[in-house]
Amino acid sequence: MRLGAGAFCVGYKTGLPQDDSSYGVLKISGRKLSETSSVANFPRPGKPLELYEFETCPFCKKDGDVWRPKAIALGGKKQFPYLVDPNTGRDAIIQYLFNTYGDGKVPMSLTLGTLTTLTAGLGLLARGMSGGRVLPSKQPEQPLVFWGYDASPFVK
Repeated sequence: MRLGAGAFCVGYKTGLPQDDSSYGVLKISGRKLSETSSVANFPRPGKPLELYEFETCPFCKKDGDVWRPKAIALGGKKQFPYLVDPNTGRDAIIQYLFNTYGDGKVPMSLTLGTLTTLTAGLGLLARGMSGGRVLPSKQPEQPLVFWGYDASPFVK
């Protein structure tokens, strides 16, 4: 429904190099399917960013636990997504992230305003709005580092 908007990051490429025993998405006949992107070359923040969002919010789909009370206390209202950047509306978050930690160019699929929100909502409906309920859990001692992308079958 979203035409792969959550699958391909900036500079995404696939290749079939010789299998050197490192990670490959698929290995066959001495070769491996590899995926790369230019994201690893982007600047990284000095301190971790905190993004408060929830899975069934189509506004949040542009950008685990639902920390609504803390986000409301920080921002003063129940509005998501909410970004806290200790280093320094929705579309502004995306533009800020690409300007600060990317190449400055927001992919077209994330700049279509209402159309982006509508297609994100349709994608959520197709999955039965999964991820929208809070389940009791323990907070981890260390911040989680998430490596994944929206279209990965291993992420959802």
